Amino acid sequence: MGLDMYLDARKSLYVSKYMDDSNGEIKLELPDELKGFEGIWHGVITQDTNYGIGYWRKANHIHRWFVEHCGNGVDECQDMYIEQEDLEQLLETCTKVLEDHSLAKTLLPTQDGFFFGGTDYDEYYFRDTEYTKKVCEAAIALLKSEADNKQYRYQIHYQASW
Repeated sequence: MGLDMYLDARKSLYVSKYMDDSNGEIKLELPDELKGFEGIWHGVITQDTNYGIGYWRKANHIHRWFVEHCGNGVDECQDMYIEQEDLEQLLETCTKVLEDHSLAKTLLPTQDGFFFGGTDYDEYYFRDTEYTKKVCEAAIALLKSEADNKQYRYQIHYQASW
């Protein structure tokens, strides 16, 4: 038992028979297993794929940050949509704390909780903060690289289990 934390990149594919791929109309056919929907199918294919891009265990200071900044202070193990601006803010916070450890208690405080792990500002705290910085950098780069794609996009989601 304990605080397990997950950051996912959700890739959403959207293709419509009405889209133009600059070579003409995209031709979509109804998959065989959906025969019977002929005449009522709206000509759109959507598909979501989840990629686990971050995982923490008992990094309660990171969990607290997500709950306070992205969950409106509500901590019910709910799925939270994370904006690119949120990731940029967390990255900036982690960077400041790693550059000046004395800012940790103010900018990225720990949180008590049942099975939430330690609350010391020790090597584990700073290791998790460094890891979070790397995850944020990679997630931001992913969002920026896919910004111009018209068929699919990524969304970032956070969820904890305790």
